[in-house]
Amino acid sequence: MKSDIRSMPIIGLITAEFLSLLGNQVAAVAIPILVLQFTNSPLVTGIASAGNIVAIILATVLGGRAIDRFGAWNISVTADLLSFCSVLALPLAFIYFDQLSPYQFHIWPYCYS
Repeated sequence: MKSDIRSMPIIGLITAEFLSLLGNQVAAVAIPILVLQFTNSPLVTGIASAGNIVAIILATVLGGRAIDRFGAWNISVTADLLSFCSVLALPLAFIYFDQLSPYQFHIWPYCYS
């Protein structure tokens, strides 16, 4: 059986959505564990975990209005670029800074999520 060429975009969309959700869930678990490991503070770890949820709530509340105003494509590309920057910030922080304060550590990954 040949694959219908019209079904390819939906397969790509489902794959991209799956990988995006997988990455978000891995980050939701890994970042608080890293925060706990480096700060040894359960309070700061809880704040880092809450930061992930606050970012999702803000994106939900503000995202719909932004899509209506600027278009879905523009918001999607902008959100992906900001997400890339926020994920890149954590390893760069480890490379370029010897000592991070707990507040810097948990704020950076969630700034643009």
